[in-house]
Amino acid sequence: MDSTNDMLLDDGLEGWTSMTLSADAGTHNRIFAYQYGDVTYNATTGALDFSVINSDSAGAFAQTNPNLKTPAGDFDIRMDYNITHFTIPLYAGTYTRLSTRIYDAALGGNIQSVYIGMQERYESPQRSFRAYTTDSSESGCTYVARPSDCLTTGKIRYIRRGTTTTVYYLSGGVWYSLASKLSCTTTPWTINLSAAQFTAVDTSTSSLSNMIVMQKAVPEADIVLGTCLLPQTLPLDLPNYLYDASNATYGTATSDGTSITVTRNATSADSSGGEVRMSAQYRVCGDFDVTVDYNLTAFPTPASGVAWFALKTHDPLASGDTQNISIERYATTAGQKLKGWDTNSSDAASTIVSCPSDCLTTGKFRVTRVSTTVTVYYWTAGAWVQLRQKTGANTERWDFRMYIGKSTGSALYSGIISNVVVH
Repeated sequence: MDSTNDMLLDDGLEGWTSMTLSADAGTHNRIFAYQYGDVTYNATTGALDFSVINSDSAGAFAQTNPNLKTPAGDFDIRMDYNITHFTIPLYAGTYTRLSTRIYDAALGGNIQSVYIGMQERYESPQRSFRAYTTDSSESGCTYVARPSDCLTTGKIRYIRRGTTTTVYYLSGGVWYSLASKLSCTTTPWTINLSAAQFTAVDTSTSSLSNMIVMQKAVPEADIVLGTCLLPQTLPLDLPNYLYDASNATYGTATSDGTSITVTRNATSADSSGGEVRMSAQYRVCGDFDVTVDYNLTAFPTPASGVAWFALKTHDPLASGDTQNISIERYATTAGQKLKGWDTNSSDAASTIVSCPSDCLTTGKFRVTRVSTTVTVYYWTAGAWVQLRQKTGANTERWDFRMYIGKSTGSALYSGIISNVVVH
C-alpha cells in the first residue's frame, strides 16, 4: 500500500477539466432496487442514498448504473461516502458493504475492472476497505482496516494514467493506493454504485455524493451536462458564456479565446452595461475559491454618477441578491475605489475603500466559500486583502458574472477579464 499526496497526483493537469456529476434521477436514470434494497436520490443532500435489508440467506443488494461513463483516456474520479448505519455481522462469510466499481462493459465481467468498497464483515479486519481488479473472489481481494477517520465518512478515488488504473482512499490528508490494474483499455468505462448485505442483522444505510470526474480536454459526449465545474482554468470563449443581448445597446463583449473584453459604450446614459455570465455547466459548488485577473483599459473617474467593473458570485435561483457576494473596481466623483457588497448594493450598505495604486489598472479579484461563509478579496502589495464577508450563505451551486457599467455620463469604460481559475 503506497501513500502520496494530492499535489503529486495532480501534477501535469494543465488542460484538464473537472465536473461534479449530479446524483439526481436524470443522471442515474437506470436505478435498480432489488427485492431487499432501494436506491433513492436525496434532494436535500444531493446524494444517492442506499438502504438494504436481508431476511434470508440469499443476500440483498441495490445498485445504480449511471447513464454516463468515465472519459476515454486518462481520468481522475473522486467521490465521498457516508455510512449512516452498518452493523458488524455475527457469522463467518457475512458482510455489509457500500461499493463502487468502474469497468469496461463491452468486455463483460471483471476482465477490465477496478473496485473499492467500504465493508463491515465478520472476518478481520472487520471494518475494512475492500479492493480488487479482475478477481472478485476472497482470494483475489485486498482488505485494509479503515483508519479511524474513514470509519463512517471519507473519500475514495480512481485514477487512470495511460493503461494503468489505481484506486485510492484518503486518510489524514494523504491519498493511499489500495490496488492497481495494468494493461487497461483506454475506452470509456461504466461507473457502478451499489450497496449489499449478506446478513440478517438489520437494515444498513449509506450514501455516495460529490462524484467528481476530471479529464483532459473537452468533456466526452457521454458525460452529462447540467453539472458544475471544479478546479481548473476556464476557457474564455464566448460560446461558453451567456451574454445578455438586451444590453447590446449599452455595451459589448468580445473574446480572443484567452480573455474577454467588456465595454460600456460612451454614448448611452442607461445604467446597464455589457455582461457575460457563466453558463449552468460552469457553476461552482461546495467549497470553492475563484480568482479573476482584470485589466481596465478605460476606467476614468466620472464627472457625475458612478462606474463599476465587477465580479458577482451568487445563487441564480435565490430571490434577488439574498444569496450573493460581489467585489467591484468602483469609480465615483470622489475617485477610484474598491467596493464589496452582499444583499444590498447601495453605497451605504457596502464596504468601500480607496483603491491602492497597484490595483488601479490591473489587478486580481478572489471569492471563496467555506461552508456557509463567502468572502471577497483583492490583491495588493503581494497579498490578498479581505474586503467583504457574508455568513449564513447557502451551499447551492452558484454562478458568477463579470460585467461593467455606469450610471450616467458619456465616458467610455472597458475592461479585460482573464485567468478565471476555479480552485
